[in-house]
Amino acid sequence: MNTMEPKSIEELKRNGLSRVVASVKGRDSIINGINLLQQYEIIVHPSCTCIQEELKNYTWKKDKDGNYINTPIDKFNHGLDSMRYGVTYAIQNKKAGFSIIYR
Repeated sequence: MNTMEPKSIEELKRNGLSRVVASVKGRDSIINGINLLQQYEIIVHPSCTCIQEELKNYTWKKDKDGNYINTPIDKFNHGLDSMRYGVTYAIQNKKAGFSIIYR
């Protein structure tokens, strides 16, 4: 399993992000995290233009025949990765103050 480097976490904390914690990334964590997020309706505030852009452009890799495979490209994903880490952490740790609205 991989986690964020302790050095990076300390740097973020020194820059005012006191609630940063390491995310545990096990085997297939990207696909599992995407599957988790796809269970919910994601409502994006109009001012979150970067997330809107990522959602519009997020896509999957293709094989040599041009068929999509179950591997996302490594672009248009920085904000969505953060969302995936945060939601996964909150659900696994049953964090207070986090809620998911079912519709």
